[in-house]
Amino acid sequence: MQYNCSRLDHDGDVACRVYVQVVGWKQVTIVFVESVCRARTLSMTGLLLYYIADEFIVQWPQLAVKYCLTRYIGRSV
Repeated sequence: MQYNCSRLDHDGDVACRVYVQVVGWKQVTIVFVESVCRARTLSMTGLLLYYIADEFIVQWPQLAVKYCLTRYIGRSV
């Protein structure tokens, strides 16, 4: 199987596992959107992708303050 993509958007652990298996170490932009339910801490997937994702979006302002590599854009759901 061969994929030719330049950007990967996902918000779940299953997609994260597929990403690791399919994309491997190829050059791809990773955008992670944390779930709106995560108001105090990041999810397990979020913690795994915190330093790997090119763009990490949170939906609560307190998460953006607590985790400085994130970007708050308001609620997207």
